[in-house]
Amino acid sequence: MSNFIIWITGKSGSGKSSIARKLKDYYQNSIILEGYNIFKDLNIDLRSRMLILANISYLLSKHFIVIVPSVSPLKEIRKIIKKNSPVKFFEIFLSSKIIKRNDKFSKFVDSIYKPSDNYDLVVNTSLHNIEQCVRIITDYVNKNIQGE
Repeated sequence: MSNFIIWITGKSGSGKSSIARKLKDYYQNSIILEGYNIFKDLNIDLRSRMLILANISYLLSKHFIVIVPSVSPLKEIRKIIKKNSPVKFFEIFLSSKIIKRNDKFSKFVDSIYKPSDNYDLVVNTSLHNIEQCVRIITDYVNKNIQGE
């Protein structure tokens, strides 16, 4: 199986990080690239944050399956990231009616989030538990990487 990138997007509190950790357990030779850990205490604009995450994920995809849980609110940048990916790229949107975070940054990125017209997969985390969400994602990804 060749490497690929799973870019998990959605508003704050939708379950991106929790699902990413379970996906890492499922996919051997995978790594999680989480913007919160990279950009902590750095004052970098959102466009640049998204592009930096993308470039790091492209580099890591030479050796790993890369899982990126990121709000990534800018639709046009997500489109560029997907187009420029050197490996198979899955843009997964987590929808949720549950809001778990109340910090200033989360409120800001949620307020400017622009939905895509063509996510590869949409998973409603209000309707499914984490294990079910992971199963939906892995079934979709595995189906779409076979034969490559």
